[in-house]
Amino acid sequence: MSPHPSILSKPVGEARLSPRAIGYVQTATRLELHQLVMQAFAESGITQVTLARRLGKRPEQISRLLGAPGNWTLDTFAELLFAIDGSLARVERRSPIGDKPTNSGAMGWRPSEPLTSNSSSTAKMDIVW
Repeated sequence: MSPHPSILSKPVGEARLSPRAIGYVQTATRLELHQLVMQAFAESGITQVTLARRLGKRPEQISRLLGAPGNWTLDTFAELLFAIDGSLARVERRSPIGDKPTNSGAMGWRPSEPLTSNSSSTAKMDIVW
């Protein structure tokens, strides 16, 4: 038996988490936050120039931020989301353990609930692999 639990096993005891498991969690979270911001941006109808002006940044900075899920700080995530449409993120814990794999063969994203432009709805994303 491996000294490290499976990448999708619940951590137990004092066994050190593998770098692979930590990397998976970091990447999954980063992608989920990026997807949430991009969903809000698409629904808002504003341009990157407008977002840049709202935040006092250059358009190329906004392009870089929206282009890929980088190592945003929580403050960057919060300011982007609020500047886009005045919303705040609802954070909740969930376990990826037991998620059903898809036939795609690669990590991807699918909505866990239908995404609508209704401002009172909450977009949630689940990882699929």
